Amino acid sequence: MTTPLPWISRLAVLLSAGAVLLLALGQLEPPAPLAGDAPAGEFSATRALAHVRHVARAPHPVGSVEHDAVRDYIVAELTRIGVTPEIQRATVSQHETSARLDLYDVENIVARLPGTGGSRRALLLIGHYDSVPTGPGASDDGHAVAALLETLRALRAGPPLAHDVLFLFSDGEEQGLLGARAFAAESPHRGDVALALNFEARGTGGPAFLFQISPGGSGLARTLGRAAPHPIASSLLGDIYRRLPNDTDLSELMRAGIPGMNFAYFDNYPGYHAQGDTAAALDPGSLQHQGDTALALARAFGDGELAVPPAPAATWFNATRSWLIWYPSVVDPIVLAVTVLGFGWLIARGRRRGQLRLGGVALGGLCFTGALVACPALAHVVWAKLAPYLVPAMPAGEPASAGFCRAAFVALTLAGALAVFGAGRRFARAGELALGALGALLVIAATLVVVAPGGAYLVVWPALFALLACAAVTGAPAGRALSACRTLWLGLGAAVALWLVAPWIHLLFVLLAFRQIAVVVAVAVIVIGLALPALLAVTEGWGWRAPAALAALGGAALLVGLRSGGATAAHPASDSIAYALDADAHQARWITDQRPHDAWTSRLIADAEHRTALDGFFPFTDWTFYQAPAPAAELPAPDLRVLDNRVEAGVRRLRLCLRAGGPAEATLVYLASGARVHGVELAGRRFDHQQPSTTARWAVSYSDAPQGGFELVLETDDSAPVALRVVDQYFGLLPAVAAPARPEQLIQTPFGFGPSDQTYVGQSFADLQAAAPAPPGTACAGAPRLQTAIRPASHPDQQSSNATP
Repeated sequence: MTTPLPWISRLAVLLSAGAVLLLALGQLEPPAPLAGDAPAGEFSATRALAHVRHVARAPHPVGSVEHDAVRDYIVAELTRIGVTPEIQRATVSQHETSARLDLYDVENIVARLPGTGGSRRALLLIGHYDSVPTGPGASDDGHAVAALLETLRALRAGPPLAHDVLFLFSDGEEQGLLGARAFAAESPHRGDVALALNFEARGTGGPAFLFQISPGGSGLARTLGRAAPHPIASSLLGDIYRRLPNDTDLSELMRAGIPGMNFAYFDNYPGYHAQGDTAAALDPGSLQHQGDTALALARAFGDGELAVPPAPAATWFNATRSWLIWYPSVVDPIVLAVTVLGFGWLIARGRRRGQLRLGGVALGGLCFTGALVACPALAHVVWAKLAPYLVPAMPAGEPASAGFCRAAFVALTLAGALAVFGAGRRFARAGELALGALGALLVIAATLVVVAPGGAYLVVWPALFALLACAAVTGAPAGRALSACRTLWLGLGAAVALWLVAPWIHLLFVLLAFRQIAVVVAVAVIVIGLALPALLAVTEGWGWRAPAALAALGGAALLVGLRSGGATAAHPASDSIAYALDADAHQARWITDQRPHDAWTSRLIADAEHRTALDGFFPFTDWTFYQAPAPAAELPAPDLRVLDNRVEAGVRRLRLCLRAGGPAEATLVYLASGARVHGVELAGRRFDHQQPSTTARWAVSYSDAPQGGFELVLETDDSAPVALRVVDQYFGLLPAVAAPARPEQLIQTPFGFGPSDQTYVGQSFADLQAAAPAPPGTACAGAPRLQTAIRPASHPDQQSSNATP
């Protein structure tokens, strides 16, 4: 048994660990924004923010008046910078099921900065300019629009590049990567693109991470490390992202064979897709980081090799904010093998000297495994039961005082782990417990090498230094104080774990919030296990005082965080309310897919216990809603006219004119009878649907359809009755609905999380097979606004990256 560390050594280890932790977290701070008078050849977030303020004045989803204003602003700015913008207009189709067709009109903006090399091969920079209907989109993705404009201006101010650089301001990303799909399918520039860089956001601040590269493109990460002034990346992010059901515009380009890199920042998640995604909420440092990266890579690739450099599978991560480590992935299993051999040698030496017992080592592994299971489970229970009780209406899934709660769970996890190992200390020596925990960590490292090789470094390298720290504990002769050298090894073992892994506790809090607190706590337990030799040495002889003090501190912080975590105007909660009017019966319903949890929602929907279906509005979902009767507003209903009705070879051909009752964002038409659909013609194209049966509901949804009306040709069985249901969808609760004003501590549920602040007006049209056609020559008053069409996508639509994982 070793003599406990002197108090001065303990203090030195604790202070060093605290300093390392603060410095490690400081690596995640974005760079300081440059002022508006920065040199012309540099990226200035201050200059770029002026663009953000124009772009994000209001929500600008596809089809809105604000959307057209943003498009015109971008075109004007490109012209002012000195390039010629082009607009690619397209009607994009999506097939969600074999019986459903969705059409969208989109407008991509493309600008080309010519190079001096004479080659048509080009680098492509992408940012989408549409927003969700529930937020002005300053970060998602107005910051990318601004970053591209400022990058283009800086490139124009400097010496010309060898290669062309294309700037794509894509449209319709929020509705399913529509503009990127159109570009990949038919843009005349598509064949010139050798490499694409996409810029996104999933929050309103934080550093800009490289979170995805195209398959086989590990060398791109090395280029980022060499070229960017503040490269922040981790190969683990790529492993995580591949397992998520999310996509960005880059996904469509990669499907078309274009390699690329994806960048995003994701702190301050409550602003994502919400009213809080404003220019004022955007962290200028995050914009500076994205812009610095875009400009540096544009110059690096624009004057260098555009082809993706050949490289083996690799691991990369930040050693410091400006130093990105990159090495072939084969290094990690080699280091792991060396650590395992050292682990075995250390146990053999300890047994030979009588310093270790296998039972004690096994107990250490059991203690670590117990903490790894128990702490996350308890954290989940505490959050699931205590948080809703204290904060019924929680802002964006996390309390306003989230920092208190995060610190609380870290302290409680440390208290729980110390309690577990304190109990084990009654039966085993400190060195035995530390080695046992290390053995369990080596199993985790081996699993990561196989399952997620991009993240293996997070355990492999700290485990190597933890082995050295274990050697310092087990190698100390009985009765002799640890030497300064051994104290250094203890501190170094803890420092490496804190430096590499501790920032991921913060990142996971940001990425997963408190909904998956168990995952965050599990990572915290792993950090504790890696730093266990130093932790046991520092707390030697403290008994239950350390875990008790930490538990009290963590419990107090959690209560403070939750008690002050209710919804306020600065940190509002969200709710979901929509209005559905059946024009046939002139009856309306308030609906929500979230349990009414606040006074405002309960005022409209009192029944918070029963969910029921809402027929006539959502034909392709099995959604059920909390709902209540609503006053029937005087809203114009959609209109349908039969222009032609004929039968040829047993197939009825109905040519219809459909017109929304007002400026609807989308019009849904679906089959409300048992007829079988053979084919459809819409927007100048024919779609041959293979409707699986007469019970499957065929449907067409046309977003941003011409207000004057659009023609639809429907081919069905000759003898079957044909009935259609037409539903107009509006973003927002229309003034005629007369919904009461929300209190300031409530906002509408962000886009993508349910039908919130939407108005639906449905009208049925029956017996169309017997309808007399309109007089010859009658046609819809309007024509499709966008005449250029692209081929229908052959794959199902995926969610964009802006969806919650």
